[in-house]
Amino acid sequence: MTEEEGSPPQIVTILECRPPTGLVVDLPSPDGTWRSSVSLRAQAGVSTLVFTQRLAEPYDATSIGPGWHFYLDRLGAVVANTAVPDRWDDYFPSLRDAYAPSS
Repeated sequence: MTEEEGSPPQIVTILECRPPTGLVVDLPSPDGTWRSSVSLRAQAGVSTLVFTQRLAEPYDATSIGPGWHFYLDRLGAVVANTAVPDRWDDYFPSLRDAYAPSS
């Protein structure tokens, strides 16, 4: 979960694993545990991945969304065998407003 060179791997707790359709994990953070889930659905030869993370204070989607956007785009690029995005600055802070609540 870190891009910094030499960073140690992050330990996660697998809460639920339903191959090949779902995964729920707890990720440690400085302010408590983040629960994240991924579900996969195949229909008409197309697979759809849905990522969910419920946020609690002090987090909001403007600070967390661009990071997940970065990592999920990287996953998509690996799956598609295309160039993997590697510029964090293309995502944060530039995508903050895309994750702001609607007025």
